[in-house]
Amino acid sequence: MNNQQAHGADPESAKGEVLDALVVGGGVSGIYALYRLNEQGHSVRLVERGSGLGGTWFWNRYPGARFDSDSYSYGYFFSEILAEEWQWSEHYAGQPEIERYFNFVVDRFELRDKVQLDTTVVSARFDSNNNVWVVGYADGQEVVTRFLVLATGMLSEPYIPAFDGMDDFQGVMVHSGEWPAEGIDFAGKRVAIFGTGSSGVQLVPEVARDAASLTVFQRSGHWVTPLNNRPFTPEEQEGYRKNFREVHQKRLGHIGGFIHEPEPRLTFEVSEEERLKKYDEVYHSGGLRILSSNFADTLADPAANQEFSKYVAEKISASIEDPDLAERLIPNDHGFGMHRPPKGTSYYETYNSDHVQLASLKESPVVRFTKTGVVTTEDEFEFDVIIFATGFEAWLGALKKLDIRGKDGQALMDAWSDGPRTLLGMGVPGFPNMTFVAGVHSVGGNLPAFSEVHADWASDLITYVKRHGYSRVEVTEEAAREWTEHVYETVKPVLLAKGSWYQRGNIPGSDGKILTYYGGLGKWREWAAQVADSGYKGMELQ
Repeated sequence: MNNQQAHGADPESAKGEVLDALVVGGGVSGIYALYRLNEQGHSVRLVERGSGLGGTWFWNRYPGARFDSDSYSYGYFFSEILAEEWQWSEHYAGQPEIERYFNFVVDRFELRDKVQLDTTVVSARFDSNNNVWVVGYADGQEVVTRFLVLATGMLSEPYIPAFDGMDDFQGVMVHSGEWPAEGIDFAGKRVAIFGTGSSGVQLVPEVARDAASLTVFQRSGHWVTPLNNRPFTPEEQEGYRKNFREVHQKRLGHIGGFIHEPEPRLTFEVSEEERLKKYDEVYHSGGLRILSSNFADTLADPAANQEFSKYVAEKISASIEDPDLAERLIPNDHGFGMHRPPKGTSYYETYNSDHVQLASLKESPVVRFTKTGVVTTEDEFEFDVIIFATGFEAWLGALKKLDIRGKDGQALMDAWSDGPRTLLGMGVPGFPNMTFVAGVHSVGGNLPAFSEVHADWASDLITYVKRHGYSRVEVTEEAAREWTEHVYETVKPVLLAKGSWYQRGNIPGSDGKILTYYGGLGKWREWAAQVADSGYKGMELQ
């Protein structure tokens, strides 16, 4: 670590205002980063390409969009005001309420004047002479900032497969992640949904309710289990208010940042009766407890995973009247939890309706789109509305749209041509004064929990740099290599590594590099504390 102060030219000589930090992205991570940086006295601005705040929860306003993590665990914990003045109505809140929450936070803590909406960042260049970032917007404007804080999101760049003739279709065509604010009227319409991940699973029952017909195009089946949502009781609300700090500590202490009770027992060390009792418990519990409170080896031991997959398959079969249809809906290419399992409400039961049909993209691929619909190798369909619930290019999609160039003019994506290399998922060699919040190599689990620890760590680093008179901080190659190797090691015991987009790129052409840290929230915090407590060992300070 170089402790020499080598400031170079005065950054104040750069044209116009010089911020301490610019936060890119107005979702759960960016909003908290803005709060924390502002609280610590930094001049900071948040820019967001959308016309509103909430990130994923602003753009994904399709019918049925809601949490699958407990509402309270998904929120912020930085002030008692949040417990006193905000109450969630449901255990798994819907999109409109979630969006209201983020706006409540921004307004209640007087951050609105530091937010700049309808602002698309297109470039960022590090000026080594002045140790600042020059950030360019789509409208041609530029801003100069000492630190660049990227909160661009895990699921923020929609992915739509390229089919021949898509431009010919004359009906309504939309991605679930770019839903129009005015909504879409399905009454009497012939509707297609491509995709059966989380968004598709939430959309199917909602669309089927009003549509004249619904055709669901499935590439691969998913292990959909009940969300088991319900309103909060007054007693539950009061319990949360009183135990606000305890809930926060429970979240920080959980390996994935949830408030679920872990299960230390292994699948086959209990009797069959006890095993089925546990399976019933997690199946009928809420949200993602079916993963995080299941037997400890469910995602690590193939035999244990197969045992629980068989249990869920039987539940799916019992929900569907047509045995052949049930067989097509039950996944046959991965076990439970190897992909992120969607949570649904009446998803499988919806297929029992006469006006709902399943079309397999594997058995009958799409040949082309037409003016009126879709032609596959076996059928021709006519649609009024086509919905792509085909997900996002996880983590890297948003970054690929930005021309980010480090100290030697190298583009970030070129630096990561062999896969991301980071320290703690926070900094990258060759890109001084740049940090991520909830970016690649983030902890697998509840995003707001690791957003919190990331933003705390980033703001503390920026405060340290300013307080000690430095103007530049950069991750060393050795530190990034050590952490990235650790990231890869943590994934090896987890079955998800064989098929989940949490671990690798999730679209055709992805290079398969590891994107997620699976050492757990506690291990990340331990490593991060060691770096900070050692005076930011592994980072060059100038």
